[in-house]
Amino acid sequence: MSRIGVIASQKRFKPSDLSGLIHWSDFSRKNNQSADRDRATDLSGSGTDLALNGFAFSQMSGYNGYLENFNTFGNGRPDYIEFLEKTDSLLKYRPYKTGAINTYQIGGRTSINFKARVTGLDANRDAVLNLVIYYRTPDGDFFNITEDGTYEFNLSAEATGGTYCRINTNFSLKEGHTADEITPITIEQIPEYPGALVFDGIDDYLLSGIMPDVDDYTIIAKRRYYGSPIEEAFGTVTWGGYISIFEWGRISPVRDMRCTSFSSSTTGISKAVMPELISWQTSDRYNGINITKGSLQLTNTKLNVGVFTGYSVFSKMALYDLIIYNRTLSQAEIDKVVKYLKSK
Repeated sequence: MSRIGVIASQKRFKPSDLSGLIHWSDFSRKNNQSADRDRATDLSGSGTDLALNGFAFSQMSGYNGYLENFNTFGNGRPDYIEFLEKTDSLLKYRPYKTGAINTYQIGGRTSINFKARVTGLDANRDAVLNLVIYYRTPDGDFFNITEDGTYEFNLSAEATGGTYCRINTNFSLKEGHTADEITPITIEQIPEYPGALVFDGIDDYLLSGIMPDVDDYTIIAKRRYYGSPIEEAFGTVTWGGYISIFEWGRISPVRDMRCTSFSSSTTGISKAVMPELISWQTSDRYNGINITKGSLQLTNTKLNVGVFTGYSVFSKMALYDLIIYNRTLSQAEIDKVVKYLKSK
C-alpha cells in the first residue's frame, strides 16, 4: 500500500462520516470571550444553529464552568502594579515597585475558593530578590506561592469580622535589574467542565431554528448532570415536544425518567441506567432499553435543549457535544460515535 493509502486508511473517524447527520454542536470550540458565543454553530451543514438563551457567560452559566468570575475582583494598587488583562477566568499583571502589595481585592466576601494555574514566577528568578503571591487562609495563616504551578486558592477575609478577601504580591528587584525586565504574572482559573457549555438550572437553554422533517432519528449527547439532588431537574433534549423527549425527569412529583418518541411515552425508566457521560436514544431504544415509537408526524419543529418548556424545568448540565441523525444508527455505528466522543 502506498504512503497516501496508509494515511487514508488511518483517517480518524468523525460523526460526519456517517450518513444522515442533521445536527452536530461541539461546545469545545468557543469560550466566554468568543465574538459569537451566543450561538452554537451546527457542524452538520444543515444550518440548524442553536441560539443560547439566559446564559450569563460567567461562572456556572456559560462555557467551561468556573467557580469565580474574576471580573468581579477589584484591582489593588496601580501605583505598584501594572494591570494588563482581566477576564472572567484570567488575571494578568506585572509588579514594578517594591513592596507587599494588595493586588486584587474582593469585597462583601468572607471566603473564596477556586483552583488556578499560576505562571510567571519561575521566569523572573534572575531579576527578582523576592516575588511571592500570598493570601490569608481560613486558619489565619498566610499561604505563599513562590513558583509556577496549579494551586487551590482558599482565601479568607484578612481581618476578623472583615468582608474583604485579598490576593497580594510581595515584590523586590535584585540590584542592577529594572522593572522592565519583569515577565507578567498570570493567574488562570481552571474550569470545572473544560470543553462544555454549562447550564445553571435556572434559565439557561438552547433553541434551534427549524429542524429537517424526520420519521426516524438517533440522538447522541456527551453531557454530565451536576448539582444535588440531580433528580429534581435533569434533561437534555425536547424536539418539537413530541418527536423526541430525551432524558427528562420531573420536579412535581419527582419521578423516574421518561422517554418520548413520536408522541408515545415510555415511563418508569430508572435513573440508575442513565449513563454518567455519554448517552443515546433512537426512535425505539434508550441506551439499549426498548422504548415505544409512536406514529405522530410533525413538521417545522425546533429543538429545545436544557429546558422542558411544558413544565419550565431547566437542567443543571455540562453539555460537550450534541449529535443528531435522521435515521436509527446500528449499534456498531453508535459505538463509533461514542468512541469518538470518549476520545475528545
